Amino acid sequence: MRGNELGNYIKLLRIKNNMTMTQTAGVTGITQGYISQIENGIYTPSAKTLAKLARAYNVPEIHLLRKAGIVQSIAPAVSEVESGSGLSSFEADPLVEVSDGTELMDMLRRGISNLEYITSQIRQRGQISSLPAAQFTHSAGNDELSSEMNLPVYESNWQPLTNIAGEQAGFHLPAAFCNDDTDAFVLSVDDNAMAPIVNAGDWVVISPSSKPVNGCMVAINDRNQIKLRSYMEVEGMLALSPANSDYAHSTLLVERSGEKVEIVGRALRVVNREL
Repeated sequence: MRGNELGNYIKLLRIKNNMTMTQTAGVTGITQGYISQIENGIYTPSAKTLAKLARAYNVPEIHLLRKAGIVQSIAPAVSEVESGSGLSSFEADPLVEVSDGTELMDMLRRGISNLEYITSQIRQRGQISSLPAAQFTHSAGNDELSSEMNLPVYESNWQPLTNIAGEQAGFHLPAAFCNDDTDAFVLSVDDNAMAPIVNAGDWVVISPSSKPVNGCMVAINDRNQIKLRSYMEVEGMLALSPANSDYAHSTLLVERSGEKVEIVGRALRVVNREL
């Protein structure tokens, strides 16, 4: 692998293990600055450094040595081929399901770009409201919209929003706006990770029973914090990405088979925006 290709691969391993550069530095003793230079292809790490990174990211040391071209790949023994897999677990690529990390990230960027465009079009057509719930009008002849639900409002730390008297806040919305999900709730957004689609200060309807699809926005539970991310599943790998490039470091890349991330629900619509 060339330096930048090896760096991208090592970066994907770090993301797959849900580790920051700071955490990697703490585990390996390699400085955060040098890790950044490796991931950006500025420096090619030594065999000793690769061994430290391999241990931190739970892959065989020989695997990264081969990726770097320090050790040449050897064809698997006949017994390994006949065993069915063609490669022993020692030789297997831990990112084999992501055949091209650059291609995956390009797909994610295209998905986010498409989501931004679609959202902007929907907002311009008035299908995403920028008005407080109290200003919605209902047609007496429309049974679907006349049925309302009182949704609880939660802050990002899972605490219910309350008034000065300590009473829990509720948001009255048409049931159709919540996909008739009795477990739906409203999230008070406190960051700009999904800007410009959703900004800090917006309130978003979250439906736990609505199934996520590629390109949609979901709420996840990240260490008891509710966060919004773009959902993209490709060949068993799940990527949860922010729309705002300033939050790119918080992208999560996980295998669905061993998924550890809790998806709280699908984001359906923005129900208010501070003007």
